[in-house]
Amino acid sequence: MDDKSVMTPRILWAAIFGSTFIYLVVLELTGPPAEPSWPATSLYFAAAGFGTAVMSLVGPKLLVRSGPPRSETDTPEGRFLTGMILGMALADAVAIYGWIQGLFGAPVRVVMPYFITAWILMLMRFPTREKMGG
Repeated sequence: MDDKSVMTPRILWAAIFGSTFIYLVVLELTGPPAEPSWPATSLYFAAAGFGTAVMSLVGPKLLVRSGPPRSETDTPEGRFLTGMILGMALADAVAIYGWIQGLFGAPVRVVMPYFITAWILMLMRFPTREKMGG
């Protein structure tokens, strides 16, 4: 497996990882609402964030199983890419929960754990040749 084979996954990874910083910029530019409403939803978003973080780790393994190819286009690289995109999208959702809490007026100490969790989950998925099976 050559270096070109990890280029597409790395570009996708960087795009999704970078999107979380855009959320923070938007959050900073919009400012807090006149009447914060985040305490009413805090527990729900925390539970959703936890569940989504767990699914980011477990979901790709459940959905993208190894084994014999199911079609001509079913390749190890394709399976890796599918699992990576699914895991990254779920990790991104964790950051979105924090972003929404910020839009509701939550302080930085409430918002940042969502982003930090998302970044950790995403860093774990950085594409390498070894992870792709080569």
